[in-house]
Amino acid sequence: MRCNPILSTGLFIRTCYTQGFCKIFATSGTWFGDLGGSTGVSGADRLCNADANRPAGGGFYAALISDGITRIATVTSNIGDGQVGWVMYPNMEYRLANGSTVWTTNSAGLFVFGTVTNQIAAAGTYYTGMDAFWVSSATCLSWTDGTGGNSGRYGTGGASGNTVISLSQSACNSAMRGLYCVQR
Repeated sequence: MRCNPILSTGLFIRTCYTQGFCKIFATSGTWFGDLGGSTGVSGADRLCNADANRPAGGGFYAALISDGITRIATVTSNIGDGQVGWVMYPNMEYRLANGSTVWTTNSAGLFVFGTVTNQIAAAGTYYTGMDAFWVSSATCLSWTDGTGGNSGRYGTGGASGNTVISLSQSACNSAMRGLYCVQR
């Protein structure tokens, strides 16, 4: 169960949760599977928050990425069971910085693909570590490997279906890829 963060004083922290929609963007930066030395999902989150494409207006951003250990969207296709550290809120609209809606999540904080309303990015490929149904897949050894020894699953920004998160997978050193980042 996700809840709105609260300070120890009992005051609510302003988050996208309280405004009724969250923002989503694709990074301008690209990296091999070890995320340029900013390894793991916490490193991916740092990259999101330092990226030039991060929308103005503040807020914390988390990478829309899975490592199969500390960040899991679901263990059963499109269900949302077994979530660990998942970054999207349930029943939440996700918008681009220009206000265009990309998708609205279901009660499990997932988007069951049909057609994405607007593309996250015009082009490019972006690491997700998930298959087309949000299940953890190839993660470049939990985003620590930038060699050809493992593989990483990625999506394409120019898509309007499930290839947004899962186009293919390749060796962790085959191409530099970006990240999708969601506001928290």
